[in-house]
Amino acid sequence: MLTAQAKKRTLLIGIMLISIAGFSVVDTLDVNLTLKLYGLLGMCQIGFLLFFLSRISFRSFLK
Repeated sequence: MLTAQAKKRTLLIGIMLISIAGFSVVDTLDVNLTLKLYGLLGMCQIGFLLFFLSRISFRSFLK
């Protein structure tokens, strides 16, 4: 079982990897600048979603 600090570090590394991969994919697309910016915005939103969903304790909903 992972400690709380290890879980936090794993989550942040996962968000970082998703952000780097998303940025790389969006940056290499051969589309106009507007679509690239929307792609980068989407990657940021996914990162924020993962970060804030990790803060929610689903155990309280199961009781």
